[in-house]
Amino acid sequence: MLGGIEQQSVLFHDRARNVFFSIYKEFRHSIASVDRQGDENVFQQLQNRYASLLHHRLNMIALELIDQAEPSNRSMLNVSLGQSIKEYVYEFVQKAKSL
Repeated sequence: MLGGIEQQSVLFHDRARNVFFSIYKEFRHSIASVDRQGDENVFQQLQNRYASLLHHRLNMIALELIDQAEPSNRSMLNVSLGQSIKEYVYEFVQKAKSL
């Protein structure tokens, strides 16, 4: 069986991937009618809005899992999941920029 931190991390990533792709799909739908050359500002605003939404939802998942973790593991799990959240948001922004 996986240890506490590893198990919580796996649970986080399972849920985070679903949230990531769901929000990315919503973002793609929302920019479908945006002309990047003429409305780059609108594109940037939508990108920022969805990146912020992703960060918020992933943070909520992380807080829930940290709350369920053993008290002795919470600090390390907080750091680990915080880094994972940054990586998911970075990946979202990179995918958005490539459109």
